Amino acid sequence: MTAPAKVSTAVISQAVAFVIPLLLGVYWAPMGMGFELKAVVLRGAMAVLGALLLIFWFRAPLTQAEITFAALFGLLAVLLIVPSLTATDPARAFKNAFKLVLLFAIGLAMARALRHGKTARAFGYAMLLGSALTAALVLYSYIGHMGLSLPTYQGLRVLKGALSKAGFPLNPVSFTTFFMYLIGLCLVPARPLTRCLGVFVFTVSSFLTGSRAPLAIMLASVLVATTLHLLRSRSLAMRVSGWVFVLLMTAAIAASLLMVDSRKMQTISEGRTDLWSLAWSKFLDRPLSGYGYESWRDDLSSRLVGGEYFRKSTITDGAYHNQYITLLAEEGLVGFIPAMVIMWKLLRCSCWLARRDWIPSINRYVIMLSCVFMLLRAGVEVPGLFGFANDPADYLAYCFLAVVVSRMSLDEDRRRLTGLRQPADQRCLFATSAAS
Repeated sequence: MTAPAKVSTAVISQAVAFVIPLLLGVYWAPMGMGFELKAVVLRGAMAVLGALLLIFWFRAPLTQAEITFAALFGLLAVLLIVPSLTATDPARAFKNAFKLVLLFAIGLAMARALRHGKTARAFGYAMLLGSALTAALVLYSYIGHMGLSLPTYQGLRVLKGALSKAGFPLNPVSFTTFFMYLIGLCLVPARPLTRCLGVFVFTVSSFLTGSRAPLAIMLASVLVATTLHLLRSRSLAMRVSGWVFVLLMTAAIAASLLMVDSRKMQTISEGRTDLWSLAWSKFLDRPLSGYGYESWRDDLSSRLVGGEYFRKSTITDGAYHNQYITLLAEEGLVGFIPAMVIMWKLLRCSCWLARRDWIPSINRYVIMLSCVFMLLRAGVEVPGLFGFANDPADYLAYCFLAVVVSRMSLDEDRRRLTGLRQPADQRCLFATSAAS
C-alpha cells in the first residue's frame, strides 16, 4: 500500500468512526418514524459502517483479546441454537440470535479500528457530541411540553407518558445520553469543556426525564468501582478497607430487603418485582433452555391480568426489565452461563485496564466505571449487551466492548513491538478466559 493510500484509509476510518456515534445520538430525533423502521435503518447503517472498518483494518494482527472474546461469543452463538429450537416461536428466536451475532461482529470490527489512535479519538469525540445532541433533544422536548417551569416528579411522570406515546421513551434515552458520555471519556482527555458537558448531560438525564435510574445507578457505580479499586490495591490497608465496605454494604442491602414489605418494594421498583417473579417462575418451568427470545410477548400481559399495580401501569410492554433474569427465562442456563462468563471477563478486563499506567488516569478509571454502570443498569432494564439488539443502548454496549478489547489489544501491540513480556496477570486473565 502506498503512503497516500494509507493516509486516505486512515482519514476514511476516522470519518466512519465519527459517524457511528452520531447515528446513535440522533436515533431518537425522528419521533414520527416507526420504531421498527428506525431499528432496521440503524441496523443496516451500523452493519455497513462496521464492514467498512473491518475492511480497512483487516490486515491488523489478531490479538489474544480479540481471539478470547470471539471464542466466547462464538460459543454463546452455538449454544443459543438449543433455546432457539425449543422456543415458543423458533423463527423469532433465531432472528434475535442472528441480530446478537451481527452486533458482536460490528463490535469486533470497531475494536480493530480503535487500535488506531486518531480513529479512537474521532470515535471518542463523536460519542461526546452524540451525548450532547441527545441531551439537547431531551431539554428541547422538556421545554416544548413543560415550558420553563421547574421540574416536579408528578409533572415529569406526565411528560414521560406523553413522550413515550410519541416514540421518545425517556428511560432508554436518559441511559443512552449518559452512557455515550462515559464511552467518549474512555478515549479522550478530560478538558474543562468536557467536564462542563458532563455536568450538562448528567443534569438533563437525571432531573429532566422522570427517571431515577441514571442518578441511582451512577452513584451505585461509583461506590462499586471504588470498592473494586480498593480490593485490587497493593496496600493491605486499602484491601481490608474494601472488604469492610463490602460487608457493610451487604448487611445494609440485606436489612433493607428484610424491612421493606413486598407492596412497598413493588412501588419503589415501579412494578418490576412482579415481572421478576414472573420471569423466575418461567425459568423454573424450563431451567435448561427457557422459552426463547422475546417469549414475554406471548404471555406477559395474560399472566399479569388482575394485578393491582398493572391496572394502572404500562410496564406490561417491555419484557422483564432485568437483563439477567430475562436471560434465565428466555435462554435458560444454556444461554445464561456463557453470557455471565462474558460479562465477568469484560469486568475483569476493565479492572485490569484501570491499573495500566500507559493509559491516562481519567480514561482508565472511566473504563472500569463504565463497565460497572452498564452491568448495574442491566439489573433494571433489558437493552444492553444481551438485550433486543434494536436501540442505541444495545449498540452502545458493544461500542464499550470494542473500547475494552481495543485497549487490551493495544497493550499487546505495545509489548510485541518493544519485545516486552506479557504481564503474568494478563496471561492468567486470558488463560482463564480460554478455559471457560
